[in-house]
Amino acid sequence: LLALLTGLGGTLASHAVAGQAPPASTQKLDIVESIGCLAEEPKGSWVLTDATEPVVSKQPYTNEAARKEAAARPLGTQRFTLIAISMFNPDTLRSHKVAAKGLLIKDAAGNRLNVTSLQPVADSCK
Repeated sequence: LLALLTGLGGTLASHAVAGQAPPASTQKLDIVESIGCLAEEPKGSWVLTDATEPVVSKQPYTNEAARKEAAARPLGTQRFTLIAISMFNPDTLRSHKVAAKGLLIKDAAGNRLNVTSLQPVADSCK
C-alpha cells in the first residue's frame, strides 16, 4: 500500500487511510483532572462541587503519596456535571473529596466532565 501511495505522487495524501494518524489540524483532546466534592442531584445525576480549575492530567492516583498530595489541595469554586460516572459506583464516594479525570466539555449547557477515572482522596470534603 505504501508503494502504491508513493507511486501516485501524493494524489491520495489528502484522503484518510485506515490506521493512519489524524491530520495535523485535528485538535488533541487532553484528559483533565479536578479535585472536588462528589454530590448527587435529583434524578440520579452526579456533580463535582467546590471543584478546582481543571488541569491537564499528569499522573495517575495509583499510590498513597499522590492521593495525599491531592487531599491537601484546597477546594475551588468550579462545578462540573459528571457524565459516564455509573461505572465508578459513585454511591460509595458520596460526599467524599475525589480526584475526577476525563474529557472536559464546555458549552452553554454548563461544564461537564466525561469521567475516565474517579479516585477518593479524602473521606469527606470538610
